[in-house]
This record gives sequence, C-alpha cells and structure tokens, in this order.
Amino acid sequence: MLASLLAAYMRLIKATTRWDVRGRDVMGPLWETETGMIGALWHGNIMMALSSWPMDRQTPGFLISRSPDGAFVAGATQKLGAKAMRGSTKNTRKSKEKGGSAALRQMIRHVDDGGLMAITPDGPRGPRGEAGMGAIKLAQLTGAPIVALGVATRWRIVFKTWDRLCLPLPFGRGTIVWAGPISVPKNADTAALESKRQQLETCLSQASAEAERACHPHRPLALSVYRIATQLFAGFAKPWLQHRVHSDKEDAARLGERLGRTSIERPKGTLVWVHGASVGETDLALNLIQTLHGAKKDIRFLLTTGTQTSADLAARRMKSHTRHQYLPLDIPDAVDRFLTHWQPELGVFVESELWPNLITAAEDKRIKLALVNARMNATSLRRWHRAPASAKHLLNAFDWIGTADETTRKGLATLTDWSITQSGNLKLSAPPPTADQAALKQLKSAFGARPVWLALSTHEGEDQIILNAHKRILTEHPQAVLILVPRHPERASEIARLCANALLISQTHSSGKTPNADSSVYIGDSIGDMGLWLRLASPAFIGGSLLPDLSGHNPLEAVRLNVPVLSGPHRASFDALYASLADAGGAKIVTTETELATAILSLWVDLKAAKTMTDAAQTLIDTKAKAPMDITRAALLDLIKDQS
Repeated sequence: MLASLLAAYMRLIKATTRWDVRGRDVMGPLWETETGMIGALWHGNIMMALSSWPMDRQTPGFLISRSPDGAFVAGATQKLGAKAMRGSTKNTRKSKEKGGSAALRQMIRHVDDGGLMAITPDGPRGPRGEAGMGAIKLAQLTGAPIVALGVATRWRIVFKTWDRLCLPLPFGRGTIVWAGPISVPKNADTAALESKRQQLETCLSQASAEAERACHPHRPLALSVYRIATQLFAGFAKPWLQHRVHSDKEDAARLGERLGRTSIERPKGTLVWVHGASVGETDLALNLIQTLHGAKKDIRFLLTTGTQTSADLAARRMKSHTRHQYLPLDIPDAVDRFLTHWQPELGVFVESELWPNLITAAEDKRIKLALVNARMNATSLRRWHRAPASAKHLLNAFDWIGTADETTRKGLATLTDWSITQSGNLKLSAPPPTADQAALKQLKSAFGARPVWLALSTHEGEDQIILNAHKRILTEHPQAVLILVPRHPERASEIARLCANALLISQTHSSGKTPNADSSVYIGDSIGDMGLWLRLASPAFIGGSLLPDLSGHNPLEAVRLNVPVLSGPHRASFDALYASLADAGGAKIVTTETELATAILSLWVDLKAAKTMTDAAQTLIDTKAKAPMDITRAALLDLIKDQS
C-alpha cells in the first residue's frame, strides 16, 4: 500500500515538474546506440531520480539495499516500471553471497542486455558524497560507460538522514544534468581503478552543483543586502585605500588594481586565475601553478593576492607564464571590471578567503570555480552555519571543492547538496623552501659554533614569552642565538624594543649587518626566507600558538628540512596535522616559557632524540605527501580539459 502511494506520488512529480535536461550531448550518442550503460547518482537524490528517470528506452534497473527502507523504495520502483535489484547491507560473508553477489550477477546481465543500470556510489550507508568502487567495478566487468547524474528540484523536503534524502514537491521546476561518460578498461590495475573512482566522484559533484545552481539561481536575501551595502561603500573606496597607503598597507602605485583596473594585457589562450590571500596561501598557490603548468604547458596564469608581503613573494617566485594583480575590493563594479578584463576559464581559490560578490559575479559569467585546500576551524564553520542559505549559495557556485582535512569536509558538506572531496593538505606536497646560498654562507660563518634556535611566525604577545625562554637558555648557554621571525615583518622595530627592555642585544636582517658576537637575538624581518632560517637553526618553535586567540601555523617547512618542531597548544588551524605529528613523536607541544626552554635545551643535549623526532615526522609526512597535489591537479585539469 505504501509503495503504491509513493509510486503515485512520484508520477505526480514527474507530470507536474518542468524538467530542464542538460548534457544531452553526453546521453544522446549512448541513447541512440542502445548499448548498456551505468547511471551514477548520489543516494540522497534517489527520489528525485525516480521522478525524472527516462522509462521510454528500456526498463531501467535500480540497485536498492535490502534494508526495510529499501524494501519500501524497491516496491515503488517496480510500480513505476523500473527493475529493483536488491543488494546486501550487512557485512557478513554469508549475507554478501546472498545479497551482493546475486545483485551483481543481475546487474551484469541487465547491462549486457543493453539496459540502463542506476547505482548510488555512496550507498547504502555512506559516507555521503563519497564514491565507492561499486559502479567502477561494474563498468570494468561489463565494459559499459558510466554517466553521472546530477538532479535537483526547486521545491523539496530534505530529511535529516545520513544522505540528506530529498523528496521533491509537485508543481515546481527541476534540472537533470548528465556528465561523462567514464570508461573503465577491463585490464585496469588498482591505481587506475582508484583514479576512475575519483573521476566519478568529481563528475557527480560537478553535475550536482550545476543542477543546484540551475534550480536556485536567485541570491539569498543576506547576499543581496551585502551587494547593496558594498555598492554604497564604493564611493568611499578611494579615500579608504589612500588611508591604507599612509599606513603602509597598500601599494600606492597599484591602487587601480584594487578597483578592478589594470594595464596588464590578458594573455592569449586558456587562463587560470589562482587567488592566494596572504603569504602562506600565495606560497601554496605558486606551487600549484607550477604543478599545473608542468602538466599542461599551454596554460597561462593570473595570480591575485591581497597583501603587499604576498605580492613581494609573488614577484620573487613568479615565472613568465604567470601575471600578478592585487585582488579587487569586493565591490560589484570593481569585481565586474576585473572579470571582464581577465575572462579566466577557471578561478581557483586557495584555502578559505571567499568574497561573495566576486564568487557570484564569476558564477554569473559562467566561469568555472574551484576551492582548493579548504581549511576551516570550528569557529569559522559555526560562523558559516549561522547563515546556511548564503553559505550554500556560495559553496554551490564551485564546480569542485577539495578540503585539507576531514573536519572541514564534514562541516562544508552539511551546507551543500553535493560531494566535497577530502583531497588532503596541499602543503604536504610542497617542496622544501629554498634559501639564498650567499646569505646562508654568510650567516653560518657569522654564527659559527654558537647554538641557534628558531621562533617562526610569531604574533604580538608571544614575543615576550619567547624572549623570556631565551633568557633561561642563556643561563646555560651564554653564546646561544635566537632567530626570531615575526609573522608580520613590520613588527621588527617593536620586537627590537622588547629585546632592549630585556637587556638582549638584537639585530635585524633587513639592516644588512652581519651578526656580531654580542648579538643574542637576530630578527628575521624579510619575506620568503623561511628556507634560510630553517637551515641555520634547530629546533624550530612554530608561533601563532601560545595565546588562546591564535590558531597556529604550518609546521611542514620545518619537517621537510629535518628540523624538530615545537608548538604551543593553540593550533586549531592545523590541529589534525599537529595531533598526527605529536602521536607519531614528530612534534612536541609546550605551553609555558619554562617548557619551551626545557624542550630546546633537551634537544640540544640529546641529538639522538632530536633525530628520532625528525625521522618520525618525515615518515608521517612522506606517507601523505603525494596524494593531495595529484588529486587537486587532476580535478582542476578536468575542469579545463575542453578549453585549450
């Protein structure tokens, strides 16, 4: 009875919904040949698929679990004229033989007979939006192509189930997006099968995102209000920028770029735009650009940044295939000028700086978008969840999202209706930072045999704690040197004042003077010299972690150069990474100046312990290093495969 009611409801949806079908060029040739094929869709969309699935070619087959809920859906499926094939949801060997193997044989016969077979790659138990190997294995066994199905309706009920099951409502609009096809060679090895699985997951994500955008083209009220407010601010933009020039926060010669104006000519051919907000993101963006260019030499790149320090880094490391511009303010007119001039085929945002007007304008201009190495701590995710409609609209503008960690993936997945890939932290794939060899030789000679330790990326409030720790160290090693590298180099004079107050003689790197025997603190106030500092000192304390309002910085440059890592307890932005390093014995967490001094003195005495620490960290990172960049590169190249 219930199955009949559900089937009748599905017929009502199909009859009263105005369906827009996209990707006919994908399905058309396959449809005409009447060959068998495999349709893949996310588990949460199965009700929408049943309401829209074509029944006019041959009886389609649906793989449905053997759970009680599955029995209900299977009954409705059969009444709609489709064929339900029941798989197993249990993990015992016996149940797999009775359910899974029998279903597999049915599916192979159905596809071999020229039928369509629908599979939910993230079913029957999830995780939601993560493709399993079922569809890939079936394609390998049958030789049939896989087509990905993205489906969405304007009006629907979303249940709070693991798969966010969607029940469409009648008298609305719906969009069907077919993507692919994906072919799986019968002789594919394990690595090739995994590559195809990732390709399917990406295809499903992109098709689902396109369907969502088509069904929900209008901006939420909050984003509309934001757009109006930023447009009103436009009249004050120039005075505000001039004020920032006087505060040394803007480049006076390039203020036009902040308003979307540039004299730089757009290069011919495929242009990929990559945005890295500050120094860390810019460093990652430059590595990503080099990787993409290595894979496809004809791509040209636009790199945008938001700070002068990141622009300086870009100027030092950019190659001829890359142009640099400051990111325009998130004002509608400035954003429009920027995008109209550059017209990129793909926009890539690094980590978590998302500007609403910029994203929505790019979406309106049909520019493909990707968010790579997304990292958000619990506080940031809570902020996003306070405005779920706006967050969903912005996230659904992206054609691919890859997160650095599982916490971010889960947090963002609850705000979207499609898959988000945990690609892994791209910083794991970054090469070790380089160093100016002349400067390295000069400073090594100046320090001589003196013991040297390093405090990197420190913030205001931490420096005093670090200097206090150094004074404790000096009681045992009077010749010891601290290289103190502030996160923001403009704080060098403030740190020099703190040193003077503590009766510590300091010198700044920017002065150009060689450290003398009386200097016990050397202030690294330059950009892009991380590799230099890490080759001069050991161990390295990674700042941004000693005070509760901070959230840590990246320890991977130190790990890559075999320098023991110390950190404070507040490192939410890299919590998973630090936890893994600490568990493996590859990093030590300190909370006070006493603990910091003790840890440094201990590592200077016990060189074997220091080597054990760096070996453990290196082993951990090496096991995770290659995959993040490989996954991200493949996804981005797939987005522009037809553009050049």
